[in-house]
Amino acid sequence: MKQKNQTGQALIISVLFLVVVLVLVSSLLDFVGLNVRGTRGAVAREQALQLAEAGIDKAVWQLNQTAGSYIGETGTALSTGVFDVNVATISAVLREITATGYVPDKINTIATKQIKVRATIETTGASFFYGIQVGEGGLVMGNNTFVDGNVYSNGIIDGDSGAIITGDAFSAGPLGRIFDRLQVSGHAHANRIDTNVTIGGNAYGQTMNQVTVAGNVYTNSMSNCSVDGDAFYTTRVSCTVGGTSNTPYLGAADPPMETMPLSDEQIAEWKSQAEAGGTIIGDLNVLNGSQQNLGPKKITGNMLVDNNARLTITGKIWVQGNIIFSNNAIIELHPSYGDLSEAIIADGLADVVNNVVFQRAGPASYILMVTTSADLNAFDINNNADTLIAYAANGGINIANNANLREVTGWRVNLANNASITYETGLASLLFSSGPGASWTILRGTWRE
Repeated sequence: MKQKNQTGQALIISVLFLVVVLVLVSSLLDFVGLNVRGTRGAVAREQALQLAEAGIDKAVWQLNQTAGSYIGETGTALSTGVFDVNVATISAVLREITATGYVPDKINTIATKQIKVRATIETTGASFFYGIQVGEGGLVMGNNTFVDGNVYSNGIIDGDSGAIITGDAFSAGPLGRIFDRLQVSGHAHANRIDTNVTIGGNAYGQTMNQVTVAGNVYTNSMSNCSVDGDAFYTTRVSCTVGGTSNTPYLGAADPPMETMPLSDEQIAEWKSQAEAGGTIIGDLNVLNGSQQNLGPKKITGNMLVDNNARLTITGKIWVQGNIIFSNNAIIELHPSYGDLSEAIIADGLADVVNNVVFQRAGPASYILMVTTSADLNAFDINNNADTLIAYAANGGINIANNANLREVTGWRVNLANNASITYETGLASLLFSSGPGASWTILRGTWRE
């Protein structure tokens, strides 16, 4: 009897032990399974992150391959899953990239990860603050010519019947002079202002004769004038003053000389960027309705685009000879420029004649034509040149026959026959691509998971 009891107790103990072991094994298996699932989840999340990173890398590569026109893609498969990419345009030089990775796919998703980052492209800047900026050669405005903006001249400003400057006018230095039937809607600043000049704002200078001023006058000597506002002067002869008369005038310095907006170093760098794209030996002619993409490129001879031909600019162009655009030619920026601008440089003369059309890529983009020639007729522009910026810091620019430009900078500028300049505020902060070596890169500090 006692033996049977002991046998039963052993059986119960064995069963209990087996139950305990099974419980422990089950718990261990659950623990192992939980760790396996956790490890698999961690691996999947890491794979999703790698897929999203691959999407970012693909987007930057595509931006450089497509000149910034890439907008994204969906469902791109790799070995561990798929990714989506969306590229949003913030500005001409900034993109927002969103990449999302899915493991193993977008339907049976185990893990997903999203990354946002911004990409930018290298640029150089240039600032044009005046509708016309002129060197010591001065500005000559013929009959019915028009500048919608400010004018700064290191020489004289010579007007004529119907010539109008809607902004302020500055003629710098001790020889500065604004004269001859010119109408200045803003303020006028010069050592001498004379000969039937009409000023809508204030007038500042050392000597004034035969002027009509709607604002105030600040001068040492004034004669044969009409002033609606107050007058600050030392001597006065035959002048009417609508406001208060204040004497003596303590005087002020003449406007200082202004440097040209583009340095020789910047122009040399742009030439190097053009040359990096290859060299055309001799002349280049695009004629009779043909079309050609060009740039970056150096041309050792002349360039002619004529007779309804179309030139699409894809990079900087440097012409060691002369440039002629004529007879309904179309000069356009490639659409990939967006709001970026581009430069065409000539060592020789530049001529734009007979209804040439310049087309921008975006609302803030422009075509800048530069000639480094010191000839007094370095740049001739006739009959329409909208959106063009003309630059000849060493030579003369002649604009005539209803031509309308956005900005002009030259050592000497001559406007004739209803020519006009219409300044746009975006010219104060132009952006140019840094050339063929410029690339889209991730902007530091913008990586977000």
